[in-house]
Amino acid sequence: MGNKNNVNKQFEIDRINKWNRDIQTKLTRENELLNALMDNIPDNIYFKDLESKFIKINKAQAKALGVKNPDEAIGKTDFDFFNPGHARVAIKEEQEIIKTGQPLVDKEEKIKMADGKIHWVSATKTPIKDKKGQIVGLVGISRDITERKKARDAIKESQQKFERIFKGNPEPAVYLDKDFHIIDINPRFTEAFGYTLDEIKNKHINKVLVPDENIREAERLDKKATGGYLYYDTYRKRKDGTLIPVSISAAPIIVNGELTSYFALYKDITDRKKLEEDLQKSKQKFERMFKGNPEPAVYLDKHSHIIDINPRFTYTFGYTPDEVKGKHINKVLVSDENIQEAVMLDEKAKEGYLYFDTYRKRKDGTLIPVSISAAPIIVNGKLSNYFVMYKDITKQKYAEDINLALYSISKAVQSTTSLKELFQSIHRSISNIIDATNFNIA
Repeated sequence: MGNKNNVNKQFEIDRINKWNRDIQTKLTRENELLNALMDNIPDNIYFKDLESKFIKINKAQAKALGVKNPDEAIGKTDFDFFNPGHARVAIKEEQEIIKTGQPLVDKEEKIKMADGKIHWVSATKTPIKDKKGQIVGLVGISRDITERKKARDAIKESQQKFERIFKGNPEPAVYLDKDFHIIDINPRFTEAFGYTLDEIKNKHINKVLVPDENIREAERLDKKATGGYLYYDTYRKRKDGTLIPVSISAAPIIVNGELTSYFALYKDITDRKKLEEDLQKSKQKFERMFKGNPEPAVYLDKHSHIIDINPRFTYTFGYTPDEVKGKHINKVLVSDENIQEAVMLDEKAKEGYLYFDTYRKRKDGTLIPVSISAAPIIVNGKLSNYFVMYKDITKQKYAEDINLALYSISKAVQSTTSLKELFQSIHRSISNIIDATNFNIA
């Protein structure tokens, strides 16, 4: 009987020893797995007791603390690794977690690490409870988010800059999604078109601003905008239905190689449009005055090269526009004996309005007496062109010559010269008017 009891007792001892070995093996394996897991996670992981002393840390946390072996941190607190201010705050937080059982999740803070640099970290601290629910310590996980914080701050700064540019833009501006639906508008947009953001948010921009007759044009512009920067003058519609001439500039916004949205400006060009219309009217008036002028007229650049001539110029001098365009006016109309005079007139014309009687040459080489009137055209205080007219004064010159001849004859008659001298004087005077080669007074 005694032997049997001894056998049973030994069997029980062996069973308990085996169970303990199995438990120890299992614990060892789990501890190895935990260590492997902790050391292969890039985040900083640590365990602390109820006094905020390190119980266990992983390699990432050891590096952050500046120790080579994680065991060097065991039994120490944050005061051994960080500045007193930070350590005091951290331990106070941990004691509050242990007291209340409430975890601290994703707290972002700046910490001076062992490398001497300031790092941004996101920290989470959670209480550890035993089977009875009693808090026996805490586990902490922190992640270095310095680069992420820089990127996030850069994005935030860019957003703020965009917001300032967008809201403070002196031109009406609209922010659209990739399908041209309105995301936001600036105050100037409301002033120009009369809409508030609440009235048009999420609506297609063409449904809001484009008049019916411009719908196809707007659709073409939408397609063009996807390809890059767009600049276009057109008309858009206000809330009250009136049209406004605008210059649209739009650009796609590309993020990571993908089209995400559009930014568009609508510049009111009412004044510019009116100026263009006035300029066009002035141009038309000048064209009518120039082409319909009853006197020969020529339009010159600032170097006296021919830009255009009117029909009367062609009729008087025999040249067509194609024959003289681009040529210097003196090369076309001035005879050799009048070149110096013409150069003098060119210089004088720069000073202001010019009026001068002289002779100019036709295409066939014959000379014609003309009265030249020329005026410089000044644009923005600078010489731009010349406008010149050539009045044919042949009849006027002929009348003057007759009067001069009659005056000479009258003077000769009243003189005390002989009859022969009188006839010679009359012959000279008539020769100035007509060809008197075969005319003889006997």
